[in-house]
Amino acid sequence: MEEAGIITGYHAEVNLTRLGFPVLSMIRLGSFVGESCSRVADQASAVPEVLECYKVTGNDCVVVKVIAASMPHLEQVIEQLSRFSIASTAIVFSRPMKNRIVTRELLERAEAVQEHPS
Repeated sequence: MEEAGIITGYHAEVNLTRLGFPVLSMIRLGSFVGESCSRVADQASAVPEVLECYKVTGNDCVVVKVIAASMPHLEQVIEQLSRFSIASTAIVFSRPMKNRIVTRELLERAEAVQEHPS
């Protein structure tokens, strides 16, 4: 599966709070007039506190997952991101579901929908 490109890597799951980053947030970024979403994504990805970056559809063009050591630290990151984008922040209280594992059942459900769309 590695050779086929299905498995693209392995990782360790880290307790961010114990590492010193108890504040987790999702920040939606829109673009200023004339600013491309690719440029916003590139600039956001360069911020060290940004763990994940997604280009999305809708009113926003990028969503980033950000860690911070404190609320003042998060404020600093938001100010940095706001220099090149309109930012809207949601602070994560908890994570009731861990990453879902892709199972055969899920693959079969997806295949069934493709064969018989409603």
